[in-house]
Amino acid sequence: QGKITLRKENLELAKVLAWNPAAERIFGWSQIEAIGRFLPPAVDRREKMLEKLATVIGGEPLHDERTRWPHRNGELLDIELYAVPVQTSDGNVRCLAMAFDISERTRRERGQLLVSETSAILSRSLELDETLRQVIRLPLTDFADAASVDLLTDDGMLERTMQTREGMMLLP
Repeated sequence: QGKITLRKENLELAKVLAWNPAAERIFGWSQIEAIGRFLPPAVDRREKMLEKLATVIGGEPLHDERTRWPHRNGELLDIELYAVPVQTSDGNVRCLAMAFDISERTRRERGQLLVSETSAILSRSLELDETLRQVIRLPLTDFADAASVDLLTDDGMLERTMQTREGMMLLP
């Protein structure tokens, strides 16, 4: 769990006030790099984050918001966000946010869905070419840039069919 606290001096100047070790691990930005700046992983989506911040500071908590945020190294992470407004003793309203890296859980869920969808396709049709086209497209949406299926022919040879995300079918 990464804890991130933002201050609302005004919505254009929202700055990180606290950045714990979990936030460092999740996003790859050190505490020194994050404190005093706009939320580093959200720089490229500043307007959307400012809208969410305004909503939270206005009194509406953020629950179970799933989004994709970049790690410092550029890898996209599946993140689950929660945020609540917190009023300090001096009357300022701050946003306390918690971010959870759910990338591994999301990959497992997508993998289970892929297996389920593949099973459904295989059970629907005995038409090999059409079934093969449908099955080979499935991993291209979330998992891979290219996919291949190897079939063992009657004469014991392997026949490979490959497709790229761009839709090219390669038949060596």
